Amino acid sequence: TTLTFDMMGTLMDYEAGFIAWFRRHAAAGRGEIADNQILEALARAEEVLQRDKPHPPFTRMLPLMYLTVASEFSLPQEKELAESFGASVEAWPPFPDSVESLRYLRQRYRLMAVTNADHTGFQRMSRALCDPFHDAVTAEDVGVTKPDPQVFAFMLGRLSAAGTGKRQILHTAQSQYHDIGPAR
Repeated sequence: TTLTFDMMGTLMDYEAGFIAWFRRHAAAGRGEIADNQILEALARAEEVLQRDKPHPPFTRMLPLMYLTVASEFSLPQEKELAESFGASVEAWPPFPDSVESLRYLRQRYRLMAVTNADHTGFQRMSRALCDPFHDAVTAEDVGVTKPDPQVFAFMLGRLSAAGTGKRQILHTAQSQYHDIGPAR
């Protein structure tokens, strides 16, 4: 009766959003830096940040991730650019089938987003998806990020308060680490 969804990497193509932002802003004219190098540097920065501070929502880590990558590639380390990268979530594109699929599924199921974003990041991504969700659980709500099992416990608690049992829920995600393993 209920479908829960990860957003980043499942419904939203954050990698395309990252690259588009870097190519327009910080790395414009820096063709020697390959897209995959940027993505790998961002993943390393995220890993270090999550290890040091596992609780901030992913969308709040974006400015810090930018500054780490900027240092690695000798890009401008300006506060305004870091903040702009953090706000880039608004321009992340949905995957080509996300909007129509969610529109279809919403007619038959209760839809809930379960995201490592904060409220603002969730709202921006949801808007890009034409606001398909009946409800959402954000890292800001829970105080931790996935893969922490507290995120899924919080989600189950919220759904059970609405009369939805565990066996009525299917979680959809692309990340084994952040979602699929912990959701089981």
